[in-house]
Amino acid sequence: MANWAITIGINSYRYLQPLQFAMRDADAVQQFFSNELGFQQVYHFTESAPSIPQDYDPELDSTSVITEAHITLFAMA
Repeated sequence: MANWAITIGINSYRYLQPLQFAMRDADAVQQFFSNELGFQQVYHFTESAPSIPQDYDPELDSTSVITEAHITLFAMA
């Protein structure tokens, strides 16, 4: 059985005050899941994360424009 995780760290929101450490915390959790817990796949969404390669579709953009639709489509894949 594969272990997968999702980490999300967004510092800048359209209608809310900016956060300072969400992206940093998500980076740390992603590294912990990968390196310490041995998760096979960690899908990492932050303002500076690289695109996520997909097996059969174009790469999944993981930058700051993360909407409910992106997460829903990702979860259905």
